[in-house]
Amino acid sequence: MINPSCPINQTAIWAQLHQHQRSTRFLHMRDLFRQQPDRFAQMHEQLNGLLLDYSK
Repeated sequence: MINPSCPINQTAIWAQLHQHQRSTRFLHMRDLFRQQPDRFAQMHEQLNGLLLDYSK
């Protein structure tokens, strides 16, 4: 549970998020998409003529 009296940037989850940012700061979205060429096929749905593309 989040403690409202504790600044968010002093929480454990913030530290984890910061570490993740540091470990991925040199990744480029273009390269990530190139590594998974079938991403759209895996991450879209179509229902009643509506296309939901959640690949990006």
